[in-house]
Amino acid sequence: MYITSHRNRGAAWGILQGQMWFFYVITIIVVIGLVVYIQKAAKGKLLLGVSLGFMLGGAIGNFIDRVYRKEVVDFINTYIFGYDFPIFNIADSALVIGVGLLMIDMIREEREAKRKAYGENGTHHQ
Repeated sequence: MYITSHRNRGAAWGILQGQMWFFYVITIIVVIGLVVYIQKAAKGKLLLGVSLGFMLGGAIGNFIDRVYRKEVVDFINTYIFGYDFPIFNIADSALVIGVGLLMIDMIREEREAKRKAYGENGTHHQ
């Protein structure tokens, strides 16, 4: 892993370069949606709350860069099994971790729902 400096005026891997207003609008919508969802769905659900918190923090982190710098500062350059992975930042990492935890929570919730519906021995309960 290397620390470097890369400026990104787009989204992941530099797509949509220069579309700052698009990113402002989308990020504001996402942040509002995450806050509402945290308040309504995450009460008493630790993993869901943590995953949404990571996503909210990542979205706000990149948003701050876009507002103040008109670009996102990426600085973590990694090589994974010889592949030069795209340069990223801590906010990007928080987003990825949040999405990963959300997927784990969704799988866990689905298994729990099936367990309740079919019971431990596999028979269906109504």
